[in-house]
Amino acid sequence: MNRTASSRGGLVLGLDLGTTHVKAAVRTLQGRRIAEASQQVSLSCSGRGVAEQNIDDIWHAVLQSIRMAGKTCDLNDVESVGVSSQGGAIQVIDQGGQPRGPVISWMDMRGVEFEAEVTNDQGYDWLAQHTGLARLGIGVGQILRLKKNQPSLLTPDEKLSYVGDYIVGKLCGNRVHDATSLAIAGLLNPDTNRTDDGMLDVLGLHEGQLPEVQSIKQPAGYLLSDCAAETGLASGIPVSPAVHDQYAAALAAGAVQPGDLMLGTGTAWVLLAVTEQRTKSPLPDAFISPHIVPNRIGHLLSLGAGGAALEWAHKLMHCEQSVDKLASEIQPGGNGLFFHPRVTTHSGTGWHDLPTASFVGLRSDHQAGHILRAILEGLVFELNRVLTQVLSPHFTINRIILTGAAATSALTSQIIADVTGVPILRIIDSSLSATGATKIAQALVEPCDALPPSQATFHVEGEVLKTSQLSETYQGLFNQYLTNIRDTDHV
Repeated sequence: MNRTASSRGGLVLGLDLGTTHVKAAVRTLQGRRIAEASQQVSLSCSGRGVAEQNIDDIWHAVLQSIRMAGKTCDLNDVESVGVSSQGGAIQVIDQGGQPRGPVISWMDMRGVEFEAEVTNDQGYDWLAQHTGLARLGIGVGQILRLKKNQPSLLTPDEKLSYVGDYIVGKLCGNRVHDATSLAIAGLLNPDTNRTDDGMLDVLGLHEGQLPEVQSIKQPAGYLLSDCAAETGLASGIPVSPAVHDQYAAALAAGAVQPGDLMLGTGTAWVLLAVTEQRTKSPLPDAFISPHIVPNRIGHLLSLGAGGAALEWAHKLMHCEQSVDKLASEIQPGGNGLFFHPRVTTHSGTGWHDLPTASFVGLRSDHQAGHILRAILEGLVFELNRVLTQVLSPHFTINRIILTGAAATSALTSQIIADVTGVPILRIIDSSLSATGATKIAQALVEPCDALPPSQATFHVEGEVLKTSQLSETYQGLFNQYLTNIRDTDHV
């Protein structure tokens, strides 16, 4: 039975189903932090492009993270649950709702050739009409790959799920996600904000095989009694549809106004540009979706490189000191060393080759700090190239909201401010998507007008950064970066 208003305890729970961690955050209805917990989940990768997970491991991490958060608060006071999730990670389930095979991660590359084949067959105009995209979404190629190589796995009686809606189903009995999740899967019709029938025909699926698509205005369902018993939460509290984690983070960070550009800096650096009206994106690889906040559109783009490049170099060189420590000892420009994060460009076939990278000016006198500084600056230079040459002619950019690992680094944050010349709001919060999920949970018990911008975010502490005396130096280095990539005919 659903809980009544008289039984409210004033707390909300947000879950973030990340690729490598599941996080749980408990907040008051006013947004005050009460408890947080995190559980790692494994990701199995191989050189054949395989990236898979076990859905039971993810579910176990959900239960564990909730229970851990409950060690410092009374979970019986939680009134609702919001769910944020990694996008495009596929889980096939049978008629009884049980998993068939592993989760196929959004990082899995085995579907790329199938995506290219359909893009060539259908053409860009068809894709734009049916999905609003210039390329197919994450997972579309995987569905075609399964249909061809494992025809017994995705029969008409079996269902296609994603990590987010699957976990929502475990919590409340109904597999439900929202438009942001459907968009990243490449199945959202831009005119109806529902699953596109034409794309279903191409994939050989029917709508009954997919999770329900629903606005976050209404709960997906109510917490099942067995989940309540396993976690300490109260039975019958509302559970939200699954929302794509980048949009949950945007909600927490306040990236909800036209002109906001959120930069998430994790394994990959990801841009989310907010506009007021749907327009054709100038970015061939961008995923366009309605924002969680009404009357807002998000343009989501991965820059194809990021923290993974720094982590790779740091491990490869067996550095004992941190990246920040080593890089901060080197002057801007790394003594003539430049790093190009990606030297391939859009191929014109609707998909791009795997990103590659290169160094320019590498000499024997360069040390570990020079290499790390060059990688860091190269990531920011490439970011600024996208901003100035691709985004700015089409989008107004009023500020960059910096989140993730780079936001925790004073060095990186200042370099971004100096290179871009755009005001930076630096937000240090390792659980932004979980925080956004708590805001979604709040809207289920304190209904507002579908999260209007004035009510859309909790107060998240941030620091505003402006350019330093190194800004002019960095403008010269950025121009040299552009010259380098022109000279090597990479753009």
